[in-house]
Amino acid sequence: MKKLFLIGICCFAFFAASQAQRYAIVDTKFILDKMPDYKDAQKQLDQTSMQWQKEIDDKQAVLDKMYKDYDAEQVMLSDELKKKNAMPTGICKLSHCASVSTSLGRLR
Repeated sequence: MKKLFLIGICCFAFFAASQAQRYAIVDTKFILDKMPDYKDAQKQLDQTSMQWQKEIDDKQAVLDKMYKDYDAEQVMLSDELKKKNAMPTGICKLSHCASVSTSLGRLR
């Protein structure tokens, strides 16, 4: 009886181990491409992404212009005004901003 019980447990363990090693590959891109709702949602997402990227680029251009104006104005200011109008530490220099924006890449 004990031998039969041990054989049963070994068979169960072997069966469980063989079931655990099965896997499947699902081509989600193929499935999603066949869904019209997915295509519509993807187009809407791309449009939103392009709009946001344009807003970011516009704000970056404004920031660059403000920094150039600030940098050009520093030459004409007295020491007291320079200390008073000192740039906050959270604002980065143009070269740093440009490298960060290029390293992050586009949202598209």
